[in-house]
Amino acid sequence: MPEPAALPPAERKVAARRVARRARRRRELVVELRTGEALIGYAAHQLSNGVSPQEAAELALETSAQLSRLAVVIRKSVRLPAVHRRLLVSKLADLGYTQEAIGLRAGVSVKTVQRDLARRAGRCLGLRA
Repeated sequence: MPEPAALPPAERKVAARRVARRARRRRELVVELRTGEALIGYAAHQLSNGVSPQEAAELALETSAQLSRLAVVIRKSVRLPAVHRRLLVSKLADLGYTQEAIGLRAGVSVKTVQRDLARRAGRCLGLRA
């Protein structure tokens, strides 16, 4: 990629917005990761204090839900190349996951999962998708 000063003004603006957008995404991801770290620390502290089995189960479920949400945020921030995503979608479908579950795990929409599965089905039938 050429140096920013060598670009025309319009392209320079686009490049600057792209850099700013990536920096914002990195900052947001850092906040999410720090929140996840604090959540795990809090859960570990609570569990080490000898909470009741019922409270421990509730805390574990709550922590699990929050970590699942964090995993989705991380997956969405780090996009897989299309070829790797299609492979992941295919493997998860073969394991029996629903399209919604595949989308969450792959960090894409259900529509993208459907498109990837349709493309795979087309290849299996000898069609070109």
